Amino acid sequence: MEPTIDDATGRGGQVEGENANLGGHVSPLDECLGFSATRLKEALARNLDRLKPELLRVIDMASGADTYYLYMGALELLRDNQRKLEDAFHKAYLRRFNQVRHDGGGVVVRLDEARNLSLLAPDDLEESLATDMVANAIHDNCIEELFGLDKRVGMLLDDPDLLRHENPLGPTVIARALMDAMEGFDADIKSRLLVMTQLSKWLPGDVREIFRDLNQLLVRRNVLPTIRVGLK
Repeated sequence: MEPTIDDATGRGGQVEGENANLGGHVSPLDECLGFSATRLKEALARNLDRLKPELLRVIDMASGADTYYLYMGALELLRDNQRKLEDAFHKAYLRRFNQVRHDGGGVVVRLDEARNLSLLAPDDLEESLATDMVANAIHDNCIEELFGLDKRVGMLLDDPDLLRHENPLGPTVIARALMDAMEGFDADIKSRLLVMTQLSKWLPGDVREIFRDLNQLLVRRNVLPTIRVGLK
């Protein structure tokens, strides 16, 4: 007999959010979008608030001009633009989600990007690598949660194994939206990439909780309430 995974990941917890009680009025995927967009923006705000004193600590201890100006640039970006950055991420996430949902999003694009990585300009290459770093950090921290979420979203997209789509709620969409938001501000690229690097360390823990709650939301909407795990 095959083992099963019930209640998303087998963990408890209540889903909270502006769309958590709208199950009868919106599609499951739209409900997930509203929920995740709000929660991710809140998580970004918390982590940016956490990052500012850390940047200041390094600035105070900096022994060289390069380190000082790198961290000062990142700090000034957040001090001057944090709320705008959070709003830009929210908009970019909605745009990226809908792009992947409707166009399939990027399975072919990812292969093309990998094939042509050496053709990118240096700044574009650094941004691509930073985006991948954030996506990989989220993925590696959320493997269990993503297993269920990929299965459930795949069913909703009529693509059970996500062969034609990325998961529009998944790590790559989040990471690309973050980079989209960063690119909208006049700051040195190295300072922007520093913020991305720090977020890759801190944000995945929050995203894991969001993915866990998304699974529970979908279970309540009767989207694969029990997932069979094949034995090898």
